[in-house]
Amino acid sequence: MLFLWMILSFGYSLGFDFIERHPGESLLFPDERTSLNDCHLRYYKYSQFWRNPGYNGVPARLFEFAHMGAIGWTMPPDSSIDWRCGGSLITGRFVLTAAHCAVDSRNSPPDVVRFGDLDIFGPDGDEYAQQLGIAEIIRHPEHRFLAYYNDIALVKLVGSVSIGKSVAPACLWPDMEVRFTNMDAVGWGRVGFGKKIILKARTFVKIFLCIQAGNQSPVLLKMAQSPMLHEKCAMVYNNETIRKLRSGLHEHHICASDVLTDTCEGDSGGPLQVKLMHNFRETPFVVAVTSFGLPCGTSNPGVYTRVAPYLDWIVATMQDRGERVDDQTFNTTACARRYVSLRDPYEGVVQHRNETYVDVNYSSQHMLLDVELPPYIAKLGWAAGSTGADYCYGVIVDEEIVLTVADCVEFMGKPVNRIITPEKIDVAAIYIHPEYKKGTSYNNIAILKLKNLLDFKSETTASCIWHDFKLPYERIQTIGVGRKDLVILPELAILPDPTQVTYRAKITAFNETSCHLSKASLASMRHGFAHELVCAGNDFFLVPEVCNLAIGGPLFGTRWHDDREYGYTFALAQFGRDCGFGEHLLATRLWSHIDWMKSVLLPGHHHASSRLLFLERDRQEGDPCKTEHGVDGRCVALGECFQSRVEFLNRTDKKFCSSTEVVCCPLDVIVKKKKAVNRRTELEECQQIVSKLNVLSPYGFMVEIGSEFDDKFRCLGSIIATQTIVTTRSCLGNSIPTKVRFLTNVNSTIQVENVTFHDLYNASDSSFDIALLELETPIIWSPQLYPACLWMNKTHTPMITRMLFMDDDQVSVQMIQAKYNSDCQRVHPRELHRSQLCAKEVWDEPVCRKSGDVLVSQTATGPSYLVGLALHEDGCSGWDYGTFTRISMLVDWISGNM
Repeated sequence: MLFLWMILSFGYSLGFDFIERHPGESLLFPDERTSLNDCHLRYYKYSQFWRNPGYNGVPARLFEFAHMGAIGWTMPPDSSIDWRCGGSLITGRFVLTAAHCAVDSRNSPPDVVRFGDLDIFGPDGDEYAQQLGIAEIIRHPEHRFLAYYNDIALVKLVGSVSIGKSVAPACLWPDMEVRFTNMDAVGWGRVGFGKKIILKARTFVKIFLCIQAGNQSPVLLKMAQSPMLHEKCAMVYNNETIRKLRSGLHEHHICASDVLTDTCEGDSGGPLQVKLMHNFRETPFVVAVTSFGLPCGTSNPGVYTRVAPYLDWIVATMQDRGERVDDQTFNTTACARRYVSLRDPYEGVVQHRNETYVDVNYSSQHMLLDVELPPYIAKLGWAAGSTGADYCYGVIVDEEIVLTVADCVEFMGKPVNRIITPEKIDVAAIYIHPEYKKGTSYNNIAILKLKNLLDFKSETTASCIWHDFKLPYERIQTIGVGRKDLVILPELAILPDPTQVTYRAKITAFNETSCHLSKASLASMRHGFAHELVCAGNDFFLVPEVCNLAIGGPLFGTRWHDDREYGYTFALAQFGRDCGFGEHLLATRLWSHIDWMKSVLLPGHHHASSRLLFLERDRQEGDPCKTEHGVDGRCVALGECFQSRVEFLNRTDKKFCSSTEVVCCPLDVIVKKKKAVNRRTELEECQQIVSKLNVLSPYGFMVEIGSEFDDKFRCLGSIIATQTIVTTRSCLGNSIPTKVRFLTNVNSTIQVENVTFHDLYNASDSSFDIALLELETPIIWSPQLYPACLWMNKTHTPMITRMLFMDDDQVSVQMIQAKYNSDCQRVHPRELHRSQLCAKEVWDEPVCRKSGDVLVSQTATGPSYLVGLALHEDGCSGWDYGTFTRISMLVDWISGNM
């Protein structure tokens, strides 16, 4: 029996140590909305990265990586092929790969390589594929399987490939200096993130505690990478990795990362490469070979074996086996010219491409017709039967807010009254900048508030507002509308076709001196070129009607934030003939009008912040300071002085130091805080308690609550102290609970001695829905039984949390993203209090919950922080979010009633 217990406990521990984590679980979300610069938080789940098919993986085009080979093992008994490594064709008979790909876990070598096929598990592209057997695998003589050094090898094929557009050798980068800031890793690695975690509630056996990071991608993916310093790279690796790097990262290694760089099974041996342009073509150069990385699903860099130090060995090894190569074979110029006729055209000159055909038009490289438009574009409309402006657009920045230019809110005396794409929704209110004057370019901006909310579950989402005067790069994009027969390929425009098509135009930002404006533009700028204006375009002209500017549309681009890619709007297009080609366009810079937009969209916070005083910018944390009333203080983080930003704003002697997160705190407040910290309670010691236990179960703090008069255990509760359980008042209903049992041991129960309800509980709006259960006997902490720590941050909530609930006698999990109460209040039927939290399911599924279900911020091996308790609302119906009691706002009540 003891042996069985040890096996079960070990199995559970193994799963818990490697619990799959959502990348957003390490981010914080403000409890109140005080800034417009929060798009990356509000719309985190709609960001581009999470929708990509892999870890920053973009499907490769046919012929794009004609050198890429999949290395496989023929498996008994059905002779299926297990594709586990990648490699790069470098001559007709040799493939470059990683040395650790020489054998698999059975100590068996691979026996086949497949080229020219993007989908290695399906029939698509099979007509271009070539599959050859392996004659020999030659590992570098100094490679050892127990170390991560000299991880490079050559594969000799049983014959030569047939070289063409679909299969062609790559070049090798011969220099130790790698000056490229961006490269591509290529492979068929495992992709995806577990959508739901299901835990067995009745045994210690792991069921699906650590979800596999996804299935192996059948489609060849490319992943953008940027080199990073070895010192920074070495800090992220665990002990097992360090044991295989006894001498540390070597100069023969390249460490690279972008968003989520996962060196997963199926990517090993594949290339880290760069495409270099010549003759208006691009040739791939293999800079390094994929060697190792941390497990899939971790935001950590990959490590690659640099090719340059091994170039002499590569050449000599091939020469010894009869290959006609010499010192000049991989000369950059000679290699680039060798297969120039087979290479892809330089992307900037590609007008259109499909699987087998590429059309090049050097004069139209700035027109992007065959790409999706940004999902945050709205076309403006007018009342039925009236004529409206043809080219007026707006930018969606919120489910109910569209930004546009003031020139577009009225046409021939009639105001805009709806948007017609992406949905038809009427306009409820129009806000024009109070200093705008018709006919001028100054303060040319307006806000449209919609009557109904846009549906962000479809392909529609919000644009982020760029909060900086300086644009992030010179080359940006805007939206144009033109005649189809003037935009498509000449051979397709045989007959006239005035159909209007919308597309992206690449333009360049210009400064005041280099900006070339039309006379009409200059007439609207009688007071000169103001900082609120952006000038952009190109210096060559277009045939009229090729590109009509989308007035009010965005000047936009993408930026990375918190491991995700977001669309940002920098400015709103005012006017410019031919989209700024030849004569440049003018646009309204959003940064210049942040305060006005905030006064409309966040009026209360705008006025509060305007009364705040700042000290010198160099006054940092720890520096002495004086409050507004001359009281001695010290600069400390806001949370170390006041429980919330609201408490700080309500004081009459408030002052910030270097930023809105650092305040001048009166010394008497600091002293009181210090005394309170010294009087540590059981709640405050929770983190230390759990950290010492080496916990084995992710739900060892969870109990079920029942009554002696009812055999059913109806409610979930959370252990927060040796004799205290917390749950919701509404879950208990009219019954008085008398016992609890532990999820980790259903045969063990403890009697309830006393129950305390919050005296402000209101059943009609679910405010202050909380209850404390006092146990007759204290709990003895163990790795299977431990407390949940209370989330005590009164200004921020974890961005992503986990909702734990019972489903067929087992604990299930939904990943939940926090929302502003003000956003939910738009459709919520009752007032949401600060003691409540609203949140959505990460994948837009309904937040199906019962009163008392637990919202936790769960770490992989440490404490679980209790963030919220599900309220007695409408379960899965009514709205697409859930409401919870916010624990951080009730910590004082909890501690005072224990």
